Amino acid sequence: MSLKLLPWTAAPAPTPTVGEMTAKAGIHRAVLWFVAFYYPSIPFIGFGGIAYMFCFCAMPDDTFSGCVRRRDLWRLTPLLLCAAYMSLLALVSMHTRLFLPRAPNAVLTDLLDVGTVRVGIPLAWLACVGTGAGFTFAIALDCVFVVLIARVLAIWSRLVRTYLHSVLPWTAAPAPTPTVGETTARTGIHRAVLWFLAVYFPSIPIFTTSGAAYALCTALQYPTFSGCVRRDLWRLTTLTLWAAYMSLLALVSMHMRLFLPRAPDAVLTDLLDVGAARIGIPLAFLACLAASLGVTRVAIALDCVFVVLIAHVLAIWSRLVRTLKLLP
Repeated sequence: MSLKLLPWTAAPAPTPTVGEMTAKAGIHRAVLWFVAFYYPSIPFIGFGGIAYMFCFCAMPDDTFSGCVRRRDLWRLTPLLLCAAYMSLLALVSMHTRLFLPRAPNAVLTDLLDVGTVRVGIPLAWLACVGTGAGFTFAIALDCVFVVLIARVLAIWSRLVRTYLHSVLPWTAAPAPTPTVGETTARTGIHRAVLWFLAVYFPSIPIFTTSGAAYALCTALQYPTFSGCVRRDLWRLTTLTLWAAYMSLLALVSMHMRLFLPRAPDAVLTDLLDVGAARIGIPLAFLACLAASLGVTRVAIALDCVFVVLIAHVLAIWSRLVRTLKLLP
């Protein structure tokens, strides 16, 4: 039994805010403004120097612009995107300190500790290695950086929407957030129907992509389906990972309705509206296009996107289960 469930334990301490931690540090606001201009420029200066050294060592008789225009442009994109990702993290952290003092300090700590130290630094080493690797490795890293940048922008947008107007004294208190259990109870769906949908929904993407893969192999006039898989494996990986992503979304949504009734309904809505409708459906067309073209580089780029999306959904699911299990 968790100690948080014991009745004689003390109530948890209130979550410190960014403004409180900044006040404790005693940093003057003028210093924060200076760091806000200086800090985001460090990654561009550092990675720009690495890119210049690479071009100088690779082609000492050419200029830097000639190095970029020629065949080595894709070798430099991981460095540039890594610099953009690290600079964005620095910009978001300084904006939070200056304009979002009521934001939880845990969010800022995660951005710096996880986003920069545990993710950014290892990827920086891979970006440096990518200058000597091939085109496929560079595209794979580019896809990872694009997804990370989009994720940081989403966190920043949510922080601004949530905490920027909370400093205004005339704003009204937000209405209580409805839970998944309350929304499900309003629809009047029986629990037996939910169990049926929990088995049926995740299987739809798998059967759909299996039929599409079989039709593709038949169109390519392979004698057997296994022979198509052995020869054109990269044609089918995008379809397989798309099916895994959509099935995972369906599984998580049904698990929330059945076993996590206290979860916020906004999370379930985002999973279905954003994850399935706005991301899953457009990626389905791209997966079909990649399978039809048969270009290995395009397939690997899409595979990287799907792997990152699947890992993100699994992280959300794990955090929901851990958080709601601690509630009495």
